[in-house]
Parts: sequence; C-alpha cells; structure tokens
Amino acid sequence: MSAISDETVPPAAMPERGFDAGAAAVDVAAGRVRKTGLRLLVRAILWCLGAVFFAGITGFAAGFSLSVTGIKLGLTPGHLNTIYYICGLVGAGGTLLYAARRNGRIAGDGDLRRGLGDGPMRRVWPVILLAVGVAIYGSLVSYAVFRQPAMLRGVAETGWLLNILLVALAILLAPLAEELFFRGWLWTALRQHWAAPLVALVTSLLWLGLHLPDGVGRTLALIPVAVCIVLARHFAGTVSAALAVHIVYNIFSVGMPFLLLAAR
Repeated sequence: MSAISDETVPPAAMPERGFDAGAAAVDVAAGRVRKTGLRLLVRAILWCLGAVFFAGITGFAAGFSLSVTGIKLGLTPGHLNTIYYICGLVGAGGTLLYAARRNGRIAGDGDLRRGLGDGPMRRVWPVILLAVGVAIYGSLVSYAVFRQPAMLRGVAETGWLLNILLVALAILLAPLAEELFFRGWLWTALRQHWAAPLVALVTSLLWLGLHLPDGVGRTLALIPVAVCIVLARHFAGTVSAALAVHIVYNIFSVGMPFLLLAAR
C-alpha cells in the first residue's frame, strides 16, 4: 500500500502540469503570430524596394528613349524632371497595385475585396473631419512651398500637358496604389496577428519610407497626413476611408500651385 502511494501523483500536482502545458501552448502560438507578422513585414519591405527599383527603371528607360530619339535636346530641365517623375509614379504605382492584388487574394482566401479590407464605412463623420483637416494642411504646406517665385516659375515652364498628366497620376494612381497596398492588403494581413496601434505605426513608417526619394523634408511633412490616414482606416474599418482622405490631401496639395498661377 505504501509502494502504491509513493508512486501515485498527488492530485494537487495535476492542475499545475495542466497550467504549464496551457501556458506553453499560448507561448508557442504567440511566437507563431509574431513570426507570421514579421514575415508579412519583410514581404512588404521587399515589395517597397521593388517599387523603388521599377520607378528607377521606368525613369531610366524614358531618359534613354528621349536621348536616342533626340527629343531630349529640345526639352528644358523642368520638362525632363517632370517626365522622370511621371515615369517613376507609373513604375512604382504599377508595382504596388500588382502586389496589392496578388497578396490581397492570399489574405482574403481568394476574396480580393476582403483581403484588401474593402467594405462599408462604420463611421463617416470622423472620415469627413479628417479629410477637411488634410485639405487645410495640404493647402498651407503647398502654399508655403510654391509661393516662392522660383518654384512657381518651374511649374509654369513645365507646360500644361505634362502638368495635367502629373496631376491625374498624383490624384488617382498614387493614392490608389499606396492605399490598396499599405492600408489595404498589409493592414488587413497584419491585423490578423498584431494590434491596431502597431499595425498603424508599421504601415505609416513604410509609407513614409517610400517617399524618402522625394527628400527628407517632404517626407517629414507627410507625418500628419499619415496619422490622419491611419485614423480614418481604423475608425471607418475600410480601406476606402484611407483612400478618400489620401485623395483629398493630394487634390489640395497638388492643386495649390495652379491656383497660384491662375491668381497671377
């Protein structure tokens, strides 16, 4: 009888073992969640680098074509810079759109809209207020930059045809590609593993990093815009809200130079 009692596990020990096993399982699951989130982040960074690469490739192809045909000789530096910038927008925007579509289907298990976080807005008024805020901010920042005669003269010398094309791409392609990628696929995929504040921070930092080729000053000026965009995405619960706020900002920031030209 004493031998049996010595080998028998005390009842009080059983819950402790069960608790330890449960805690270990939770730790393992949490580790997998972190690793999956990090893998998504690395994938997003690689796609961003690819977007920058293809932006450079399209700009180089445009410059090479203009040189071979001799058209480059008749263009001013303002024309050339605008052409390179337009080509960069097309290259980067096309890459991000492709990445959003490809990864969105994976995140949504074949449902692209779900993988991109597209759905009805839960709250409309916060989005309207944020859109008004970025409209005012974009107008003020753009006015501060383009009220300088040299900057405004550069816009005027570029020509209306190139300016119209640039404005169309800045208002339509750039916000669509960036929001479907950052606040669409990446936001939706990361939210399955990370909390909203961390996802907002990561997507904003990547978005800002993509604009570093435009200059550090311009990138820093976009921080308030990034905050407004992620707030719209979070409160409305859909990528459409982030897209709307982004488009409003680009309309007012890009449109200000032309208003100043018209007022001269």
